[in-house]
Amino acid sequence: MRKSNIKSKTYTFKSILLTFAITSILTVSCRKEISSPEQSIEVSKIQNEFFQLSIIKDSTILNFAREVKKQNKQYNFLGFFIQNYGYMLWNEARQSSGSDQNIAIIPVAFKGGKQINGFVVAKKNSQNVYSFQIYQNEHLSHYSLSSDPTKLTGVEAQTIINYHNYRI
Repeated sequence: MRKSNIKSKTYTFKSILLTFAITSILTVSCRKEISSPEQSIEVSKIQNEFFQLSIIKDSTILNFAREVKKQNKQYNFLGFFIQNYGYMLWNEARQSSGSDQNIAIIPVAFKGGKQINGFVVAKKNSQNVYSFQIYQNEHLSHYSLSSDPTKLTGVEAQTIINYHNYRI
């Protein structure tokens, strides 16, 4: 009888320990972080700096900016984008509109930077589907001579970067 009593106590102890471990993990992983008012103000300030829609004169560029803003609300990528690529220079963007699609090249630079560090190729097709491709100056050697007409080569990307650096 003593052996079964020890097994029962061991089983109960293991059950309690397992329950405690699972509860601790769930409590830590499900904890909701509460943002301070200062964090909310900072995020709002960054968004206002990034999406200065009132200064965009070109309607096609404005539509691309609105789409980026809409996607940011859905996916919340703005902090990552600014940290890794910089701000989109909406007023330096160039666009081309055709019957089946609109294309824009939007340079990106870090705040206060004297040169662009890349650009975004934004496209909108006839079905109103948007796509965005990011090209960075530091990765030009990775853009190969491709037969894919939707991708730019390193030479094409460098030409665009040079053009925008000359303008800034």
